[in-house]
Amino acid sequence: MINNKFKQTQTPRKWEDLVALKDYLSDCDPKILRLPGDYSFYSLYRELVPRKIALTIIERQIGKNRISLILNNFPYTGILQNLKNVQHYCLWSKEGKLNSSEIKSCVDKFFPQNRWFYSERKIGHKSVPEIWHCHIFVEL
Repeated sequence: MINNKFKQTQTPRKWEDLVALKDYLSDCDPKILRLPGDYSFYSLYRELVPRKIALTIIERQIGKNRISLILNNFPYTGILQNLKNVQHYCLWSKEGKLNSSEIKSCVDKFFPQNRWFYSERKIGHKSVPEIWHCHIFVEL
C-alpha cells in the first residue's frame, strides 16, 4: 500500500493498513508521523526543554521499574488520525534492547486480548537514543 513515498493523503484507515507500515515507521521522516501542529509542538519541546530534563522526565515516568509501557506523550497523530481505536505507547527498558519475546511478554500483560504490533526506530532516527524503547500500537 504505502512505500517510501508516503503522503498524508494515504493515512491508514484500518488496522491492517497501519500494520503494513511497520517497517516504514522505523526510518521514515518524522514530520510524516505527526499532524503538522503536533509536530510543531514536539519540535518546540525538543528545542526548549534541555536534554537532561527531558531524560529526567522519561526516567520519572518509568519509575522504579526496569521496563515500562507508557502512553506516548507525542503520539504519531499523522498516521493515526483515522484510527481512533488505536493507542500509541512506548515500551521503555533501562535494561537495554529487548527481544521480540520479551516485548510480547510485556505488552501481553496489559493487552492480552488486543491486537498490537511494535516498531523500533533505527539508530539515527531515535529521538531518545539514551534509553532503549520501541513504539507499540494497540487496537482497543
